[in-house]
Amino acid sequence: MSDWNLKTPTDRLKRSCVYAIITVGLSAIAFSILLSLEDPAKLEISRTFEIASYVLALPLTPGWFIGNAILTPPGSCGSIEQLFGTIIAITLISVAVDTAFIFGIWELLYRKRSRDLVSHDTLHISG
Repeated sequence: MSDWNLKTPTDRLKRSCVYAIITVGLSAIAFSILLSLEDPAKLEISRTFEIASYVLALPLTPGWFIGNAILTPPGSCGSIEQLFGTIIAITLISVAVDTAFIFGIWELLYRKRSRDLVSHDTLHISG
């Protein structure tokens, strides 16, 4: 992975998938740590906690919205297996959507950069 000049769309798609897996994984870990630090006895959630949880969970939102539309909401799960299945579904959906998002942005930037490198003028040398 030392070659950052990726020529083919397949290489960029693979790299986008790796980036999405890392982003979603770190987001899930950070969000879980943040939730474990919050005191559930307090009824009032601090504004800092609320903002931090929104920012940290941003890569997980596609899976959360699609998972809630398709599956039962996570709060209504009856067993730990259902909860675990919902979490896995949210993670997989988030990785797929985030991969597509990263790849799409990367393709737009790559096409713009490669279009700027193409010369539209022809140099005619008389000889």
